[in-house]
Amino acid sequence: MQNRITASAMNSLLVIEGVTASPSSDLHDTGLIMVVPPEGVRIVTGVFMGPVTVDVELLEARPSEDDRQWEDIAEFTARRIAGVPVSVHGEMELPAEGVPDLAPSDSELVRIRVSAIGRDESFDLAVSEPTEHYLVQVWPCDQDEPVSWRSGSRTAASRRAARPVV
Repeated sequence: MQNRITASAMNSLLVIEGVTASPSSDLHDTGLIMVVPPEGVRIVTGVFMGPVTVDVELLEARPSEDDRQWEDIAEFTARRIAGVPVSVHGEMELPAEGVPDLAPSDSELVRIRVSAIGRDESFDLAVSEPTEHYLVQVWPCDQDEPVSWRSGSRTAASRRAARPVV
């Protein structure tokens, strides 16, 4: 079941809490996901600051391709942090109330697919109404798999070009 939240992007970032990913992974190349040392996972938004719409969904297995025309999609393996629920929220926010843990309790590794649309609409601006939409899907996995991604937005291209300094 999907749950819809409105999260507040700050500094063009949203947090995926409760998981870690390797800083040496290819996530930065997606232009949509980045690892903040030591191993924190972030969604890179188009807006600099303001609300974005996020649908979150816990699944039992890998979903089929969504028939919507998502501009950017990144899929990666993450390791759960014991005792910390998996959630998506703004840097200065707590997880949304009433949204269940996004990862199965019996799986140490999870696969996460983040899909995005609208990231070019208000690029690098502060907004008061959502102009971007994200879908974050999480399911259990048994082994690490390579990062996979596709992108079509100018935002993703610019984020890939700007390597973070860490």
